[in-house]
Amino acid sequence: MSNTKSQKLYPKVFIGSSSEGLSAAKALLACLEEEQVDAVLWKDAGFGLSTTPIESLEAILTDYSFGVFIFTKDDQVVFRNEEMSVPRDNVVFELGLWLGHWGRSNCAIVSEKGSDLKLPSDLSGLIAGEVELPPDKDPQKTIMSMRSAALKVAAACFDSAKKNRLQVPAIWLWQRLIDSELPLVIAVACPQLLRARIVGDGPAAATVNNEQYVMSGQ
Repeated sequence: MSNTKSQKLYPKVFIGSSSEGLSAAKALLACLEEEQVDAVLWKDAGFGLSTTPIESLEAILTDYSFGVFIFTKDDQVVFRNEEMSVPRDNVVFELGLWLGHWGRSNCAIVSEKGSDLKLPSDLSGLIAGEVELPPDKDPQKTIMSMRSAALKVAAACFDSAKKNRLQVPAIWLWQRLIDSELPLVIAVACPQLLRARIVGDGPAAATVNNEQYVMSGQ
């Protein structure tokens, strides 16, 4: 078996939200886990009791190279004489940390749907989806509303792995082959590539649209 400890793994994802948006964050986590994305909620990411929040965030930054942040209607502000909803300022700040450290391609936003939610216009390109959250915060309803946005986040994680030459789960590569509408003969080759990764014949790789991916057997 080849030694995989020295090889980079596909992106570990940090999910940020407010306490009020935690139900939405849990739903996103459930959806990402279905896509075999390695993600963690902010509350489980390792905020230390003996450190300040900013110190904890700086430490967490090095472990989670992709950040997705849920913007919900947490607070009210008056903007140009009109009352509007805004996401919690801490969540916006955390997004800024990830943007500064890892770059725009390693960040995504999932926002609660509604014209009354005020977001900085400069962040529009990072929005993976707008979701209609159920008022009762029912877990199953929230998961259903989150699924489409989660697929876009998973795709962004895949692209991040490609850009940084990280390993990606085989299921992601298989889906990419299907989505790219490549000839069936290429898709048939995938199990052989996957077997090469599992039995330790060296990292399996495949080329999709002239771009090479390293494939993990997970």
